[in-house]
Amino acid sequence: MRASPPSLLPEGEEEQLSIASIHKHFVFSGLTISYLLKNIIMPDIRHLVSLKSTPEKIYRAISTQTGIASWWSRDNNAKPEKGSVYRISFGGDYYKEIKITELVTDSKVVWEILQAHPEWLNTKVSFDISMGKNSTELRFSHSGWKDYTDMFAQCSYHWAIYLGNLKAYVEKDQLFALSTFF
Repeated sequence: MRASPPSLLPEGEEEQLSIASIHKHFVFSGLTISYLLKNIIMPDIRHLVSLKSTPEKIYRAISTQTGIASWWSRDNNAKPEKGSVYRISFGGDYYKEIKITELVTDSKVVWEILQAHPEWLNTKVSFDISMGKNSTELRFSHSGWKDYTDMFAQCSYHWAIYLGNLKAYVEKDQLFALSTFF
């Protein structure tokens, strides 16, 4: 038998669970539904990829111009320097400007999105590299989304494709970068 989830209602209240009752409880607690959606409920795009490669090669693939050109877009000017801003283009006027906010050699890269589709603005993309039992693990996160939208769904799907491209590159030296967007 499954355990019931904890109640969102104050103890002893017999009110039927509804958005209105949840709202009443959280307003009473000093929280609003808007706060919950933006700060608690809205998830990040996350992927975990097991890679038969070295942390060094994976790090170079996500932090250098040549590396990014092998799995995401050929047209980029990335430099592996904290604070640097680079542009990655996908043909025509479609591009992103990305600031490298954190670099830990062979273990972590974090980007802040400065220019892109409005829903991408001020989001963060992080790559955490660690050794697993039999492979290197890449924990990917694209965080800071404001709402569930078609763009959120498309990005989750596209990141899965790009991470598959990255896997092919770091494991087998296969190149799958884009020169134009789908």
